Amino acid sequence: MRNAAGLFFSVALAAAPCLSVSSKQSKAVGPPLSAASHTAAQQRNLRLGRNSIYGYVYDSKRNPQDNLRIELLDDSYSVLTTVRTNNTGSYRFDGVGSGTFQVRVEAPGSNLISQTERIYIGGLGVETISQDFYLKTREEEKLKVKPQTAAPGTVFAQSVPEAAKQLYEKGIKNLGDEKTAEQGLVELKQAIEAFPNYYFALDLLGTEYLKRGHHMPALVLLTKAVEVNPRGYSSVYRLGLAQYHTKRTDDAIETLRRSLTINSNAIGSHLWLGIALRRAGKPEQAEVSLKKAIELSSSKPIADAYWQLALVYNDLKRYKESADQLELFLQTTPDARDTEKIREMIKTLREKAQ
Repeated sequence: MRNAAGLFFSVALAAAPCLSVSSKQSKAVGPPLSAASHTAAQQRNLRLGRNSIYGYVYDSKRNPQDNLRIELLDDSYSVLTTVRTNNTGSYRFDGVGSGTFQVRVEAPGSNLISQTERIYIGGLGVETISQDFYLKTREEEKLKVKPQTAAPGTVFAQSVPEAAKQLYEKGIKNLGDEKTAEQGLVELKQAIEAFPNYYFALDLLGTEYLKRGHHMPALVLLTKAVEVNPRGYSSVYRLGLAQYHTKRTDDAIETLRRSLTINSNAIGSHLWLGIALRRAGKPEQAEVSLKKAIELSSSKPIADAYWQLALVYNDLKRYKESADQLELFLQTTPDARDTEKIREMIKTLREKAQ
């Protein structure tokens, strides 16, 4: 069975599309960016996005570090915004768009070594990315002291052949430009061909195919990514989306629930679990998941969650509550298309409720 699965993966990878960006996709992505305009576009993404990056900063002994400066940078290393850790060592960036970012912890005036981590957000619905930091002192660095990290499996490291790593880095760079995005996909495929267990390449290429609506290749790649790293939240979450879009609803529910065992505060997982549960004919369970997504996103409400909860309440014939959720949807999306039709739906639901 394992050999058969490996053969299926190889065939699927060979057949996976290398996509040029269609005119429809170009509209979603935006016009080609010059180097000078790229940072400005990232800053717009930061303000308009619905994703979040959060985590904790510790020293090597897991003592929380407060009042440290945390910077969010774009892929050209320009600082987009900064925050500081609180007394529990936590930080959070909200309103982040899609793309490649750097999160950098600065520890000036201390004996701790600054640290930077790369984060890629693929632009699929709403994502909550967790990134913790464990800072070592200069003495510990010299002695090669290993930090006491979080639960086993939450930090993933992999020894990657240099040739595959170079192809992956080229792929990331080319994906950031609409003109070279197709070449970026080719280079990610080549990186995987050079090293079939390359987790980050599998995760990224699967994400890119998922974004473009090529759900079956995404399913194959993300299944392999989860096999390589079962505790990688982004891969497990996106695998759930790929399963949903290929009508593997029961598998999607199981996978999205699994993603919540990795990151229980992931808004996207709660949202899509609710959507999948509604499709499976389990509206009561869907209600619980969607209300949790709304609760977690209270500082930046998610219009999709209100819309989906309205559908659930309509299924349950709770028409007043359905109308209430549509009202909230319009409040968070004042420029929504078909606003007048939605208002007519609200009127009809309120009449049914009476």
